[in-house]
Amino acid sequence: MKKILMMLAILIAVGPAAAASAQLARPSGGTPVPDVVKGQIGKLASPDPAVRQLAMDTLAALHAEAWPAIDTLLGFFGKPEQELAARTIVAIGEPAVDPLLGKLKDANVDMRIWAAGMLSRIGDPRAKDPLLAALADPNARMAHAAAEALAGMADKGLLGKLSSLLKDPAIQVRWAALDALAASRQADDLASLGAAAKDPSLAVRMMAALAASNAGAPAVEMLAPMVKDEDPRVRLCAVVALGHVRDSKSVDPLIAALDDKEPDVCQAAASALTSLTGQNFKNAADAQQWWKEVKGQLPAPAAKPAPAAKPATAGPAVRA
Repeated sequence: MKKILMMLAILIAVGPAAAASAQLARPSGGTPVPDVVKGQIGKLASPDPAVRQLAMDTLAALHAEAWPAIDTLLGFFGKPEQELAARTIVAIGEPAVDPLLGKLKDANVDMRIWAAGMLSRIGDPRAKDPLLAALADPNARMAHAAAEALAGMADKGLLGKLSSLLKDPAIQVRWAALDALAASRQADDLASLGAAAKDPSLAVRMMAALAASNAGAPAVEMLAPMVKDEDPRVRLCAVVALGHVRDSKSVDPLIAALDDKEPDVCQAAASALTSLTGQNFKNAADAQQWWKEVKGQLPAPAAKPAPAAKPATAGPAVRA
């Protein structure tokens, strides 16, 4: 109800003609700025935060017609209204893409991260290649933000490009590409992931395990050898991924991990096995014995109870 009242207030403030014009395409160069937009841009400089917030809400309601406000809204970076400004820019949509692409090259890493997030929310295809390039950003936080932004765009066409980056000579790029694949919950190219599982970089191997968990049962063949990796952090990631796969083929490597010399790996394996089997094993020998007794078959998941039947009713009473 509060949102409805706010929108009505905005429509009253901007007038019916301006509200209708908000649905027009972005004006070409030289077109005068609509008075309503000009007025709201002025209010963004108000010392009163309530006035600034209402101005942003009004500009968001105008969508693409509010494009002249983009530069002013970007000026709220680092200020209390930064997130509200971001929501307004995202609501403006397509006209904001070019200015935001420019911000991906800003000297301030936090500005680059902010811009990547907004580009992801807008979802314009022009952002794909610049965000892919941003995976090579020298700042790991920005590379991660670019990976999250690409994952947020949920474009299956990006998977091939991300997989190709797993062969990039730069460790940072390989890691960030895997980060994006893990965040997208899609990892169909197991051949590329398998190569990443043997990468000389510890960080890449760890991320490869987490990304592979999205591929389901076919990933077990790749993950099982990783349970014996020389580094306990890779083994831990592989165990967690096997538990996530939730397939009977995961049980044997998880049982083997119960004997790992690192307590964290053992604990993760025990937790994954409990989730898969419903059993609490004291050690690997007990687990192997139980697995042999059930002939390598996981118990069927418990059936959900049927909803209770609604009591019969005679319907509403009828007055004579």
